[in-house]
Amino acid sequence: MLETARLSLRPLCAEDAEDIFTFASDAEVTRHVFWPQHQTLEDSRKFIAWLVGAKFLTWAVRRRSEPTVIGTVFLHSLNAHHRKAELAFNIARPKWKQGFATEAATAVLRHALGPMQLHRVEATCMVPNTASARVLAKLGLTHEGLMRQSHQRDGRFCDMKLFAILASDLS
Repeated sequence: MLETARLSLRPLCAEDAEDIFTFASDAEVTRHVFWPQHQTLEDSRKFIAWLVGAKFLTWAVRRRSEPTVIGTVFLHSLNAHHRKAELAFNIARPKWKQGFATEAATAVLRHALGPMQLHRVEATCMVPNTASARVLAKLGLTHEGLMRQSHQRDGRFCDMKLFAILASDLS
């Protein structure tokens, strides 16, 4: 459980499916991610099962004053030997441009580089995803470069911006 001034982050669970469907069925929310827009509540249930699997650490994001889940923040590609992971996040469109992505991701980033004792946290975003790139810059991640055609979406290869932060950058 992680807390911020306005948000509460707790482990994502199966009971969050309806809230997840509300934003994961929005084409604008899924435009720059590698998972498909949800068409049914069952899609959201499967998505949650995937995100709570062994390969992810996932938090459900909600406003402290409301019970509804408004997004997720997760760490994936965890590597214990190299002490690193990749950060990702998504927020419901009605909550965009209110600082929620930055606030939630900051909490997870501090947890990753603090109590989890990771050395490095990376993040990527598609080149056209300027909003996520801005959030990553606000978090203090350094833009390290462009990964040309490194990921595939809908049968097409995409260029990705690579960002990273080291634990020592927070000192």
